[in-house]
Amino acid sequence: MTINLLGHLLGEVLKEQEGEDFFEQEEFIRLSVKKLRKKYSGFLEKQIIDYLYKLNASRLEGLIRAFAVYFQLVNIAEEYHAQKYRLDPGYKKTDYTSIDACLAHIKKQGESLDRVRGIVENLKVIPVITAHPTETKRHTILRKHRVIYEYLEIYERDHLTVHQQRETLYKIKNEITKLWQTDEIRHKRIKVSDEVFNGMFYFRHSFYPLIDKLYKKINNAVKNAYPDLTTPPDFISFGSWIGGDMDGNPNVTYKTVHETVLTQQKVILDLYMDDIRVLFRSLSMSDRRIPATAIMKRSIEIDKHMLKHLLSKIDYNNISSSEYYRQKLTLIYGRLIARRDGLKGGYRSAKEFIDDMNLIKNSLCSGKAGDIAAEELEPLIIKAHIFGFHLASLDIRQHHSIHEHVIDKLLNGNYAGKKEPEKQRILKNNLQGNRKVSLRHSDPVMGDIKVFETIKVIKNSISNDAIKSYVISMAHDFSDILEVALLFKTAGLLHKDKIGFRSDIGIVPLFETINDLDNSVSVMKQAFEDPFYKQILKHSGMKQEIMLGYSDSNKDGGILKSRWSLYKAQERLINLASEHKVRLLFFHGRGGSIGRGGGPAYDAVKSQPEGSVNGYVKLTEQGEVVSSKYANINTALYNLESIVSGVVSADLDNKKLSADKLNLYENIMDQIADDAYMFYTKNIRNNPLLADYFFSVTPISEISMLNISSRPAFRVKAKTINSIRAIPWTFSWAQSRYNIPGWFSIGYAINKFINAGKKNLNYLKEMYNEWQFFNVLIDSIEMSMKKADMHIAKLYSALADAINGSKTFFNVIEKEYKLSKSMLLLITGQGNLLEKQPQLNRSLELRNPYIDAPTYIQIILLRELKYGKITDVHKKEFIYPVLLSINAISAGLKNTG
Repeated sequence: MTINLLGHLLGEVLKEQEGEDFFEQEEFIRLSVKKLRKKYSGFLEKQIIDYLYKLNASRLEGLIRAFAVYFQLVNIAEEYHAQKYRLDPGYKKTDYTSIDACLAHIKKQGESLDRVRGIVENLKVIPVITAHPTETKRHTILRKHRVIYEYLEIYERDHLTVHQQRETLYKIKNEITKLWQTDEIRHKRIKVSDEVFNGMFYFRHSFYPLIDKLYKKINNAVKNAYPDLTTPPDFISFGSWIGGDMDGNPNVTYKTVHETVLTQQKVILDLYMDDIRVLFRSLSMSDRRIPATAIMKRSIEIDKHMLKHLLSKIDYNNISSSEYYRQKLTLIYGRLIARRDGLKGGYRSAKEFIDDMNLIKNSLCSGKAGDIAAEELEPLIIKAHIFGFHLASLDIRQHHSIHEHVIDKLLNGNYAGKKEPEKQRILKNNLQGNRKVSLRHSDPVMGDIKVFETIKVIKNSISNDAIKSYVISMAHDFSDILEVALLFKTAGLLHKDKIGFRSDIGIVPLFETINDLDNSVSVMKQAFEDPFYKQILKHSGMKQEIMLGYSDSNKDGGILKSRWSLYKAQERLINLASEHKVRLLFFHGRGGSIGRGGGPAYDAVKSQPEGSVNGYVKLTEQGEVVSSKYANINTALYNLESIVSGVVSADLDNKKLSADKLNLYENIMDQIADDAYMFYTKNIRNNPLLADYFFSVTPISEISMLNISSRPAFRVKAKTINSIRAIPWTFSWAQSRYNIPGWFSIGYAINKFINAGKKNLNYLKEMYNEWQFFNVLIDSIEMSMKKADMHIAKLYSALADAINGSKTFFNVIEKEYKLSKSMLLLITGQGNLLEKQPQLNRSLELRNPYIDAPTYIQIILLRELKYGKITDVHKKEFIYPVLLSINAISAGLKNTG
């Protein structure tokens, strides 16, 4: 109903903006691709393609835009209806992503109160927002989507009159017109400051307004199920990589790190001041009616003395002498201004701000206004606990090779190239010694050194919580950890006291290739047993954060090997940590697509190995996933709640397998993953044709032209398979509908296993029904396969006809797809993909015909760009519509990066 309504309004806009002739062409293409999907006809497909070939670049651009806007509207409608479903009273009782249903189910199972208390009272969820380049839509567009979503909510209200409904439709149509008249593509390269600004959109308009509602929802559910338990006020906090992720991005420097943290502080202080203004208008209580507490009155006198230089600026003297709450709130406002602007009298910490808010709260409670305090003060106190004066902790990330280079410079060339034992010896000597390291200010690595010095300044002057983790990309060895420790020491972030060395910031190794995941236990064993590093652990409360990379491990070994390596690494690391009495905090570097660890966060959290969660999860939210999950408050509230539910139930509600059965299942996965790895490596990763084929059949070159990130698509200037980042790798395969990162190799491996024993298929069915890990893995691959389309992929493969062996390359992929599909259906017991998920299947089936239209156009444009006899001027005319087609296909497929 809603999709039809929005589609009709779009049709009216197309007629008004482009004329009847354009609308008729668009309708001809739309109806033709719809007919073609219903019943394939080679003749009709050729007719459609021939028709499109005859159109000029300008008209093709218009058609692409029509379908792109349509997909944007479909996505809004689907998000709206998903929210309507969640408002149904039955949802809270039956869907375990609801915290109410989750806790009710756990209580029904009879889980012990002490065990539940251990999870709930130590609950910590940390979503980390990144600027990874898979969001193709500008924030100008996203804001218009938000407005349309809000108008849809108004339109479907029961009490609206016919006139009000017409008025709302008129407003929706105007927003669609604005979408049509707005450029989807950025014409300038995005800067780091732009990414920071874009990231702040979600904090200002979603996270900050909803966080107290989320707390109230979680705490009420906990109280309803377990009256003796209380949710900690800082049960959730936020992280960010935007402005701090230096890995392969020369645009992120020590200056952007400092500017980003200052921007974040300004945003949160301004938001607090907005709330203080609201409270000022509301809390008009007079001391003549109900006296304020003596302690609050004394605090006002202290504040007045501290802020005497600001009293006129904050208009304090015009407040009634009997309105103590307004006096106190005005002084709080003044201290926030002073903190923001670096003036005397500002708050030294968020704790002081919270203490002041609690003074007002306690005074209200003592004055028979406890309900008002709970309703109006408590939300701001919760926000202050969660956001502090830093808004989000900025993780710093850098590639291990940069650290090695800097250390080599510091040690006068006596480090790089040494073998691992010698590296460790050199690093430990320098860590234990008192040698002062100095460099010329003009040395090229001074910028890298200043990153660490800047961290020190930020933690001392802004907030200790502003930066808490330093992530080492592509960590291979224990020396990679020690290198960062030495750089910390150089900058004054590593100190020595009676216990030993203490680090002001967590050192977080990121294991992201298959080999590094397999080697992670060896690396961390050295760390946990090293006398120097043990001192750092003791100071941290014996906690160690470890980041796991989903993207590069997938690109390296395919989905089965990647997911199993991640699972096994966690399992082995947990056992190792247990031996050394270390608590591991896993940081999951998930992407948007299935191949990069994407999918519902609730399922992802629950499918982790037993003991790996324990009430804690930290995970990245990237690219288009951020906008799809968090652009609208209600959707954001649901997604955060579902992560919390997943964390709470991960160790309390998982079906416990017997040791023998788990051992059997894991042995089977070992076989399947190894066979899949061999097949993937032979046919994809190490295939000598891969580079030429990939660059021919995907729009990777054009994707790298999209101004969607400050970070280049390639790690180095040379455009090779090894240098291409995992994100554009995945994104490119999705565009041409191969979707290789999400499924390739499953068919070969499972078929080989089934043929090796009569009982093996039954084992796989049991695994699917009984083991959360395998169930989530298979369901994820199933969705990825549904989004793949070998017929469309074959059309793209024709772009590689000039390459000898390209047809064989495609045939291997097509054959493996068919086999993978048949194996997956055998395991799940379905006749067709997504048979057991009819709503999702229907959504994809409805989208497919309309995705085909911009797909056909993209293939035509790519062929002309690669092989057409066109001038450089005409090439420029073709580039823009190709970029638009990437946007359109991405919006149609969703979660492609």
